[in-house]
Amino acid sequence: MATRRSTASPTAKGEDVSPLTGQPEKPTQIPPGTTNGESSIPSDVILKLLFFTAAMICAPLGVYYASVNALFKGNATYAGATAAVTANLVLIGYVIVAMREDSGEEEKERWEREKGKGKKAE
Repeated sequence: MATRRSTASPTAKGEDVSPLTGQPEKPTQIPPGTTNGESSIPSDVILKLLFFTAAMICAPLGVYYASVNALFKGNATYAGATAAVTANLVLIGYVIVAMREDSGEEEKERWEREKGKGKKAE
């Protein structure tokens, strides 16, 4: 079976043509505030996420293996429940840190607005 060829007009040399429309593709736009090699996510946010990811893996496993023989004398059910509680505590800690971070940004913006109003009055 033959393929259908586009009858679009030839484009300038070096332009990319969309296979669906046959029209020249528009260049991709970079979001404002970022450059080609940088991420729009602050590094402290990524570090917090990595910390809580590691804690979510290591803390429940550590608590399970530490408590299965030391506290519960081989009872894996209680040790598993303790590990589940530990995972929930890590998750709650992450939510609290994220909420504080958001409220901190709002307070900073409000303070900057009030500071700007004070300069206008002078």
